[in-house]
Amino acid sequence: MKAIFKGAGKNASELVKVCKKFIQIAEEHNPGMKVRDHIRTLRQKIDTNKHANVNSKVPEVTNNKNSSLPNELDNKHKIELKDDTPDASITGKDANGNPTQSAPETPVDGDPISLCSGEELLSISEGKLLGLLPMEWSRFYRTSASEINKGLGYGWSHSLSHYLTFANDKIFWSDHENKTTEFPALTADTLVVTNKLAKAAISFGDRYESYIVTFSNGQGKYHFEREGSYARLVAISDKYHNTVTVHYTSEGYLSHIKNDTCRIYFSYNSLNLIEQVALQRYESDNQHNEFTWVSKSVLARYEYNSLLQLACASNGNNEKERYEYDDQNVIISRELSGGAIFHWQWEGEGKSARCIRQYSNFDNFDTQYEWNDETKTVKLTRSDGSQQVYQHDSNARLIYEKAADGAETFKEYDDKGQLVKITDPLGKVSQYFYDDSGNVSASVNPDRQVTNYVHFLGAVKRVSVGEGKSTRIWLNTINQHGEIVAAKDPSGCVTRYSFYDNGKIESVTYPDGVQTQYLWDSVGRLVEEKSSTGALSYYRYDDYGVNPVQVEDESGNVTLYQWDSLGRLLKCTYPDGRSREYQYNPYGKVTQLTDEAGRITAYEYAAPLHLLTHKTLPDGSVLKYRYNNIHLQVSEIENQKGEVYQLRYTATGLISEEIGFDNIKTTYAYDLSGHLIEKCEFGDRHDEEPFITQYVRDPMGRLLSKILPDGTEEQYSYDDFGQLTKIKSDQQLLVWEYDIAGRLTAEHQNWATIRHRYHEESGKLSGTRLPDGQWLEYHHRDGQLRGMTLDSQPLAAFDYNNSGRERERRQGNGLINRYQYDDMGRLSQHYLREGMGFDDNPQILWKQDYRYQADNELSQVIGNNARRYSYDDIGQLISSSNPDANQEDRHADRVETFSYDAAGNRISAENSAAGNRLAFFGDRHFEYDRFGNLIAERRGTAHKLLTTYEYDCRHRLIKHVSPNGRVSTYTYDAFNRRTSKTVEGKKTEFIWQGSKLIAECSDKDTVWRSYVYEPGSHRPLVLVEGNAKKNQKTRTFWYQNDYLGTPHSLTDSLGGLVYSCTYNAYGQVQTETQHQQEERGLRVETNLRFQGQYADEETGLFYNLNRYYDPALGRYLTADPIGLDGGLNPYVYVNGNPVSWIDPLGLSPINTTPSMTPEPTVSSPNGSVSVPEPEFKPDFIVSPNGTVMPTSKDVNLVDAQQEGGSWFQIHNTHNDMKVNSVPHTHFPTIHLKSIVREIKKTDGADLDKADKLLRDGTMRERIGRKDRGGPIK
Repeated sequence: MKAIFKGAGKNASELVKVCKKFIQIAEEHNPGMKVRDHIRTLRQKIDTNKHANVNSKVPEVTNNKNSSLPNELDNKHKIELKDDTPDASITGKDANGNPTQSAPETPVDGDPISLCSGEELLSISEGKLLGLLPMEWSRFYRTSASEINKGLGYGWSHSLSHYLTFANDKIFWSDHENKTTEFPALTADTLVVTNKLAKAAISFGDRYESYIVTFSNGQGKYHFEREGSYARLVAISDKYHNTVTVHYTSEGYLSHIKNDTCRIYFSYNSLNLIEQVALQRYESDNQHNEFTWVSKSVLARYEYNSLLQLACASNGNNEKERYEYDDQNVIISRELSGGAIFHWQWEGEGKSARCIRQYSNFDNFDTQYEWNDETKTVKLTRSDGSQQVYQHDSNARLIYEKAADGAETFKEYDDKGQLVKITDPLGKVSQYFYDDSGNVSASVNPDRQVTNYVHFLGAVKRVSVGEGKSTRIWLNTINQHGEIVAAKDPSGCVTRYSFYDNGKIESVTYPDGVQTQYLWDSVGRLVEEKSSTGALSYYRYDDYGVNPVQVEDESGNVTLYQWDSLGRLLKCTYPDGRSREYQYNPYGKVTQLTDEAGRITAYEYAAPLHLLTHKTLPDGSVLKYRYNNIHLQVSEIENQKGEVYQLRYTATGLISEEIGFDNIKTTYAYDLSGHLIEKCEFGDRHDEEPFITQYVRDPMGRLLSKILPDGTEEQYSYDDFGQLTKIKSDQQLLVWEYDIAGRLTAEHQNWATIRHRYHEESGKLSGTRLPDGQWLEYHHRDGQLRGMTLDSQPLAAFDYNNSGRERERRQGNGLINRYQYDDMGRLSQHYLREGMGFDDNPQILWKQDYRYQADNELSQVIGNNARRYSYDDIGQLISSSNPDANQEDRHADRVETFSYDAAGNRISAENSAAGNRLAFFGDRHFEYDRFGNLIAERRGTAHKLLTTYEYDCRHRLIKHVSPNGRVSTYTYDAFNRRTSKTVEGKKTEFIWQGSKLIAECSDKDTVWRSYVYEPGSHRPLVLVEGNAKKNQKTRTFWYQNDYLGTPHSLTDSLGGLVYSCTYNAYGQVQTETQHQQEERGLRVETNLRFQGQYADEETGLFYNLNRYYDPALGRYLTADPIGLDGGLNPYVYVNGNPVSWIDPLGLSPINTTPSMTPEPTVSSPNGSVSVPEPEFKPDFIVSPNGTVMPTSKDVNLVDAQQEGGSWFQIHNTHNDMKVNSVPHTHFPTIHLKSIVREIKKTDGADLDKADKLLRDGTMRERIGRKDRGGPIK
């Protein structure tokens, strides 16, 4: 057989000629015939024996090549990674013939100057053609293209200005960036050629003399048709054959692009330059039933000067950008619609010019560039004198970077332009290996952890991390289009995906069997989402808007939205008729917000920038912000009382110093990788010795050791996957264990142990073994928690409405809770009644109805513990009236009133809280240490009644001495969880599950209490008294909670009431009743208060995890440990609104009735590590075009939302499934922007991500910047 084929090869050339002629004749007579497709199919090599052939050798890696998908997930064919496609790697070139990378892969600075070539690389997106294949219209200016005019004036190109030229047996592709990429000519033997350096490929098309180009950052397959030595772009398609066609005028100018439903049409001026870009729809005139193209909106308008230079561009909202050039078409200024102007100075002339200075009409933006052609480096000098250096190789790839702090990063590439090695500023090395197709086959982290990848059809087929039995493996089944249709995690749980023929996601089936289905319209917009749990949402749009104008839920509740031409939300009208309105400036930032009650919040900005300078609240008070650094980060915040918070930064933009409103000073030091290594706390006496905390980190930046100011050292250990496994110090030992999927299976706290187990198929938590040996079991059905048992004893059964909200809870003692909701999804009624087992006529035992005011605040509670609430204009509670108060009960006031100063401190007299430190309140007078911790309280005649407080070096209360001399002491673990308290020699120990108190014991375990909570919250469900492990008799009591999750009573196993209490507005207990003490001698107490709080009888304070709360004052004893991330006032509780907000961690408020307006936040670095505990997070994300992405992918949701479209998160905890179809990202971004050295192009709008990453000290902080670019693009 081998001989036969060997002989046939002698006449191969003649055979190829005959076949080529046949193809030509066949396709000339049958234009639609795809002969070449059949030939390519025959030429494909499908190896049915091999799963993978990874050529790159990874040191110290053991690959399990026998590992494969189970039969039910296996593909019809095994994977073949051997790629014989010819590669002709030549770097793309600019108009000067110099190598260049694509703009997204080129490091830039400011308004963006290439740090490789020194030219301007300005890209502006101005709209999209809606469709199953959305097509972006954008324009691009490149200095080296200053002699080229592609219809937008010299120097400018656009997203459709692609073409091919043919010369000397080569094909030259000119792209939308005026960059040229070279390929060898295609032949019958060479149907496809890649250029891995340029990250592009070219192949024959399905018609005679047609070609297809694909490239990274492209929008699909680019189809060209050849005429002579030139081929122009005729269509763009995706792998599902969704197509946008490109049309030209008879003179060869771009006319329009269209799909099946709409088109973008280009109008020209007399000089044949594009004058207007309009979105049009093919529709009837409604009179003669004649269809024609009708303009629905204008995406852009352009004006030119006499030199054929683009002078002015207007967007769909008629906001204008203006440009100036020299006489050789080199841009010299750009004026944004908001007034900011960027100027450039150049060396050289025309297309060879490169920038030597960039500055603006606002302060702190002036950069000079010094170029060295021999070393291919550029040195940047900022206005503050700081310098940076960048070096590129001969292929325009970044190989060296020196930051302003001297940190040096090195990068190495292979001959295909693939990044193979990164050496960070501390000398730590990351390595990358590739298969023949250019996919990453393995990566090695600085800690030498190896991750292996196998790809199929461009998608990840298999991921493995670790070695041996501990290897974690993720397996995906890939369909013929390269989509993941089944994903199996290391535990064996499988999530399945199905797709429509056009590529849109059709359904997702979770491991627990719950399925969500999606329906899309003809232009690719989500119109219906339906879950098997009953949740249902309908979305409606206007014409071809990308944002919904109407959203209807499964109950028929309709929310309406109005958008401007740029996709900015103007008005939101809720199902109850209330509305919220927004106004914007030319930068798209909110200038005025009118809430549902008609109250106005105004935002002012520092002209000509988009940086917020004044925020005027509805009560007329003003917050002010200043920026006096080159990073354009907040440097001063002035509160409503005129007090100033100061922030200073390192040369690279990390916080180096902060001085609070109360003059407390803290400084920070970092290693060259940007990790926090030292924190110095000076308090308000800056000349005294500071409290110094030092942080030691491993090669991955993880905390290994924390050396505290008192010399105590905490040591941190991790497993091979970077999960925290141990914290050890002289006082404590904390240990965590995980399963193969990385799920927490055990928590060890000194002598106590908690264990967890998971459902084999769904992966959901199925049981928790409490420290006393009892098993708390979770029972799920249809993706929802339906029941909880304790050692098979029923605790609760849950039922939900179609929206996933709980509507009924049947307790194990026979009592039933019922919940009703209004059209806004707010709780409108809650009652507790007897079950059918009590008698033939079960009674309602407790009932509350809830009424809300226009701004969503709770205004009235009707029924048991009735209340009426009123608020000031900024949402602070000013009165709480109790119509049922007993006048004879001195603790139950009929009306409580509250006063606040301008900064939100509860006060009894004016000017009593300078720097937010309350000096006195009524008869109580307070003293503080230099760190702002309350250390003494004096009361009574001549202030003789003295209470003192003592703290450790972490500002945690460790000793309390009451006026009568009673001493109480407290101890904690590394997460500020209180481990014990000792009062007059009697010790109580506390055991934790994550951040929730799960047990307490005292008197040598003779007194033992266990606490069970509603999953995912700090709302208590059950109190269990007695230690089962010591064969003590256990008694179970059920908590009855109010709408906030605060317990108001306890019931026994027969449903009888044993304990009840009432509170004032700020959580102070007013009355307590023991209902069975006299009759049965039964006395039951609970110390749980607001969610996350534990009442200490000896102090009158509530321990709130990270701090202590004084309910009589409505404030904390110590400042917020997370600083500005918790709010501007570090002492107040939930911003003065304990009616709607909670703070389970003692860090930052959580609104139980979520606000529609996310406000800007700032964060300070610290060296803390988060306690391991189960968390609810999205399993994957679905983009506006239906693309499914796992949450492990670095996806900036807020960036994508700003571009328009309906992004939504899909959770495996289906009760929490929500659709965020109306993202609002235009609020003032006053925050400390965070950016890791290795992560680029993170937008300043992603506040949550920035803040969370900042907390472990690993982040670099910038505000509103793209990569190293300027503040506005």
